[in-house]
Amino acid sequence: MWHCLGPVNSPRAGPGLTRSSRLPTVAPMLRLSVLLLFSLGLAGCFHVQLNGGIAAAEVTVASLERPQEIIARLYSHDPETMVAWKGQAAWDALSASHKALWMGVVFLPAEQLREQDLYLVSARGGDSYDSDMDLVMAEAPVRIRGEWHAIVPGYKFGELRNSVSLLTEACYQWLMFEHDDKLPGRAQILAELDGLAVRMVDDINGDGAVDYSDVLIWNIYSDARHYRGEAEDLQELAMLISLGFPREFIVQASRRIVAMAALPEPPEPRLLGYLRKRLWN
Repeated sequence: MWHCLGPVNSPRAGPGLTRSSRLPTVAPMLRLSVLLLFSLGLAGCFHVQLNGGIAAAEVTVASLERPQEIIARLYSHDPETMVAWKGQAAWDALSASHKALWMGVVFLPAEQLREQDLYLVSARGGDSYDSDMDLVMAEAPVRIRGEWHAIVPGYKFGELRNSVSLLTEACYQWLMFEHDDKLPGRAQILAELDGLAVRMVDDINGDGAVDYSDVLIWNIYSDARHYRGEAEDLQELAMLISLGFPREFIVQASRRIVAMAALPEPPEPRLLGYLRKRLWN
């Protein structure tokens, strides 16, 4: 298989079982492949994901203080990108699971960034080839209509494994809501992000502590069991983003992911059930 030795991005081209264990899971050898894919090679390797990786998503990097000033704009890997990079024969030779794992990979440059600053990585649109997370690429991908985010310290762009995921979106929306869209200083933001991580995940990177670094490396394929909350809450947020729902719905679902992660049983009624009744019944 290929590792994160990627091409220059084309401008187009607590351990153990938790409630989130009900998410689709990958076999041990495939889990190892996930870890290798997103841990080896060039620094700045991010995986853009909702339920599975999102191909051809527009990914931007901006200062968290000035999110309207875009520093970099790239697109996550899709089949066209991979064929252009490695050739049709090499792409065809990959297993179905490895093809699915490559969708959503993007290499974000660190050269223009300051290690001590905080940045906002935003993903918009794209195509979901594996929305049911069976590691088989669908012939007709599902188009993503919304956007999601990750707050990333500058020094993290020099590391090998990060994600823009449902958990990073939950942290971002929680902080924005708590501070009325006017975020505090860097030290307080990092402290609050670490606190959110303690509520949501286990020690994923094995450094003996739980902090926001564990949220940034969390990958829905390999680390679903490390989310302490309900799988349905993650699926709810993925659905809302995919369908492009207004922000108030995203905020509510994001806050539920954080607030309910440590609770033994979530209360009813659920937002997802309400939406299903209103939209599909």
